[in-house]
Amino acid sequence: MAEKARILLVDDEELNREYMSELLEEQGYAVETAEDGLAALARLRETDFDLLVTDLNMPRLDGLGLLRRVQEEGIAVTTLLITAFGSVEAAVEALKLGAADFLEKPARGGLGPRLQLAVEQALGRGRLLRRTRSLEAALESGAEELVGASQAMTLLRSKCRKLGASDKTVLIRGETGTGKELVARAIH
Repeated sequence: MAEKARILLVDDEELNREYMSELLEEQGYAVETAEDGLAALARLRETDFDLLVTDLNMPRLDGLGLLRRVQEEGIAVTTLLITAFGSVEAAVEALKLGAADFLEKPARGGLGPRLQLAVEQALGRGRLLRRTRSLEAALESGAEELVGASQAMTLLRSKCRKLGASDKTVLIRGETGTGKELVARAIH
C-alpha cells in the first residue's frame, strides 16, 4: 500500500484548520496543522511534507511571506495558497513564487470539492517535479562516473552532455574495458 501523502495545513482560524484537516484526513492524507507562518516554517525545517496548504492572511508571517521563506531556505515542498480575501495581485505573486495553485474560499461553504481537486493536482505536480529532479540528477551523475581531470576527460564529459541533449545517433567503439558502457550511460 502506498504511503499517505503528508500535508502541512496552515491557517490562523482554528475552525478552518479543523474543517480542512478533517476533510483531507477523510481523503486518506496525513495532516498536521500550524496556526501561522512561523509555526509552519519551524515544522517544515524539521519534517518533510509533500504539500503545504496555507492561508494567505495570517499574523506574524503571512502566506506569501511563508512561501518566500520556504523558497529562500530551499525547502522542497509543493505549496497551495488559500484565502477568503483574494486579489489578482496576490494570486500572481503567489504563482511567481512557485505556488502550485491559489484558491479563494467561497463565502458560504463549498470549499471541500475545490480543495480536494486542488490538493490532488498539487500533489501530482509535486510528484512530477521530484521525478524530474531525480532523473536530472541521474543524468548529471552519469557524466560524473567518467573519472579524470585531464583535458581529454573534460572534453569527453562535455561531449557526452551535448550528445545527451541531442537526437543524434552515436556509435561508441573501443577495446574491451575502455569504458564504452560508462560513456553510453553518460550520454543517456
